[in-house]
Amino acid sequence: MSLLLNEKEVLDAIKDSAGIISTIAKRLQCSWNSAKTYTSKWESTSQAYSDENERVLDMAESALLENIKKKEMDAIKFYLTKKGRVRGYGDQLSITGNVSITGGLKKLLESIPEEDISRIFPQQINEKNRLPGGTVILDAGTRKIKTKKQN
Repeated sequence: MSLLLNEKEVLDAIKDSAGIISTIAKRLQCSWNSAKTYTSKWESTSQAYSDENERVLDMAESALLENIKKKEMDAIKFYLTKKGRVRGYGDQLSITGNVSITGGLKKLLESIPEEDISRIFPQQINEKNRLPGGTVILDAGTRKIKTKKQN
């Protein structure tokens, strides 16, 4: 098969692939990277790939629910840990409040030049999180950087 694949060939390869790129590549007789590219080349192939992944997720959820109906404790615990968080189930630890950084760590953070911060965290630095005077904000929850430069 040539590397010039058409839309129908890619759609056929995606069908019943479970969204596994290696399976799609084998069916198309191309590399993994080419198969990945082809899955998003056309709107129809992108949607088919997404649908295939959702189909497998639905299948996994259905199997999980069948195991819950059979009262299998591991399935019950897994479900409560993941979907029951709003009711207090799960292993997630939530900490709220403020942290005050003082001493040597504070001085170290304040001494980092903004250009180094921008280089280390390029996606987090933008005009929205920049304060007057060039100060940049860091919040652990939002992954924004907060340093305060002393004048």
